[in-house]
Parts: sequence; C-alpha cells; structure tokens
Amino acid sequence: MHDYLLVHGAFSDASVWQTLIPHLESSGARVTAITLPGHSASDTASAGGVTMDAYVASVVAALDAAANPVILVGHSLGGMTISGAAQARPEKVAALVYLCAALPESGKSLLDYTSTDTQSKLGSHLEVDAERGIVRVSDAGKREALCNRSDAAATSIALSFAYPQPLQPFATPLALTPEKFGSVARYYITTTDDHAIGHELQQRMYDARPCARVFPIDTDHMAMLSATADVAKALGDVRTMVA
Repeated sequence: MHDYLLVHGAFSDASVWQTLIPHLESSGARVTAITLPGHSASDTASAGGVTMDAYVASVVAALDAAANPVILVGHSLGGMTISGAAQARPEKVAALVYLCAALPESGKSLLDYTSTDTQSKLGSHLEVDAERGIVRVSDAGKREALCNRSDAAATSIALSFAYPQPLQPFATPLALTPEKFGSVARYYITTTDDHAIGHELQQRMYDARPCARVFPIDTDHMAMLSATADVAKALGDVRTMVA
C-alpha cells in the first residue's frame, strides 16, 4: 500500500494538514507533508523571488527521498505543483490527487483559470504588493472565500497562516506531456460549496483532464479542515484502488 505526500496551496504551509494526517496514519499509511519555499518564517523576506520551479523542485526532492512511489496530493495551487513534479518524476508517483486544486492543461497557468472563475469570492480580498512580488489575503477574505463552511477551530487554523504568498507561481504555465505527466493516474476531490476555486471551474478542469474518479464533497475550500473525515475516506479509496 502506498504512502502519501501532501502539498499545500497558497496562503498556507504544511500545518494545514494537521487534522487530516492522523486519519491517514490510522490506516497504516506513512504521511509526509512538506512546506514549500517562501512559506515559512525563515524565508518570508525572500518570498517574492520564489518561483513555480522552486515549488516543483521541493516536491521532487521529497519524491526522490521516498523509498517507493507515493500518492501525491495537492491542494488548490498545489495542484500546479504536483503536476510539475509528476512531469519530472512520473515513476515516483503512484497517483495524483487534486483536492479542489488546479488541474492544468499544458501551457496554462493557474491565473489562466482563475481569471474565468465567476463563482470565486477571493479576488476582492487579495492585497497585492507588486513591488515585492507577493500577495496576502485578508482575514475577512479567509472567512468568506476559504472557510465559508468551516467551524471555529478550522477557521482558526486558516487564520493562523500569515506568510506572504509569492506571486510568480500563479502566473507560471507548465509544460506537461502525455508520456510523463499523462502516464500517472489522476483523481479529483471536488468541493461543491467552494468560494475560492468555484465548483464550476473545478468541473471544467477535470472534464478537460479526465480523472479515474471524482469524489464530490459538499464543503468549502479548506476541505481538509472542514470535512476531514470525508477527505480521508476519499484518499483511502484512492490508496486501495492503486494498491
């Protein structure tokens, strides 16, 4: 049975998985959650220089350190990151799981998709510092766009992330090939009351990039916090299917 490698999205770090990890470990899986460059106190000052290539390299390093192929899970912007990592190391990925995440076609960036998202409520809450190359989301935005179905405990975790988000990864397209990225099985966990990456946009992405299975969950964008048991069940099902 394969283990999990968890990759967070924008405006967060590895601790976003803190309530989910015990659920996955209870099934006997080993779980690794990484914090991407620019998302920790040690590199906040240089966050504006962080690129998608740096994100991907961080995940590739974790894949190379794993003894066996893993189930690679990406949340939100993390979907771009895991796609790039699968392109680089398809033999190290047993399956890709997109948790309300960007599932890109080759040559497209996350910005190409989010600019067409009429359901998202995130944009009006973003505070862009173009000179520093970073963006932040207000606490009000986190409540309205990220945690609209989360309880107080889950919202508190989301509010605790205060690191600046690098801008460059949003606008970076990926070059993905059928021979590499396309050789890895894909699964999608879609969130039907998502105010950050709208459900309609999620559906457009997984319709364009068909997945082996789509798991719908009636919750918000922070599904690993707001619907932890449902996400764990979906990931457990994927683990069984790719065993």
